[in-house]
Amino acid sequence: MRIPRRQANQKKAIPGDDLIFVKVREALSFGGCPICWLANRAAQRFLDGFLYERVNDPGARKEFLTSRGFCLHHAWALQQFYDAFGVAIVYRHLLQELLQELRLFAERTPISGFRRDARESAARLRSALLPKRACPACEVARSTEETALAALLERLNDLEVQERLSTTSWLCLPHFQMGVAIAREATQIRRLAQIQVEVLQNIVGSLGEFIRKHDYRFSHEPITEEEATSWAQAIQMVVGRDPMEVRIRRR
Repeated sequence: MRIPRRQANQKKAIPGDDLIFVKVREALSFGGCPICWLANRAAQRFLDGFLYERVNDPGARKEFLTSRGFCLHHAWALQQFYDAFGVAIVYRHLLQELLQELRLFAERTPISGFRRDARESAARLRSALLPKRACPACEVARSTEETALAALLERLNDLEVQERLSTTSWLCLPHFQMGVAIAREATQIRRLAQIQVEVLQNIVGSLGEFIRKHDYRFSHEPITEEEATSWAQAIQMVVGRDPMEVRIRRR
């Protein structure tokens, strides 16, 4: 007997945006800014994949050379993978290219000239050495930020999301501003702002208590965990999470 198609395919496929929100929901359980957490993890996974299987990939190598390697944060994040061999391969290639640029500049630059000639030479050298594109890991992080924020904005009416965003988890100011910029409805911006006001009030209140209890007159009062970590929350609120905070296991 032939099974009707509707009965044979009882398992409903999860749309792509729902899969993204599953990750956002998971990140909301870790406290702090969930978008930072997801972006940092995406960048770490990209770096792991780059060292693990793309060091000798021509396309990946071209991206790496064009961006002049990784940015400060992501370059030093390579240490966690303990793959000195892979790092040595790609950075030797990069340094060889930089060395070639400098040699060409030294050979073509006259030993004497006017101040204007010196400025033009310096500009040409800077242009030759500067990156021609953004850090590849930063690009991955940026794409993750945008898709995760879009998924979060679509669920702002969810009471569970609102509660988590105003208590243990919250958007740092950079991601709050990004969320406002990509919001498609005025109601999303208003809701986001209302939640952010509540979060800022809580952090400011905890900072105030932390400062007050350092006064000798109130030093007998115990400092709560929330108050003790309020200074770190304040930093995270203004600039985002520590990009080196997330660590992933090497495959």
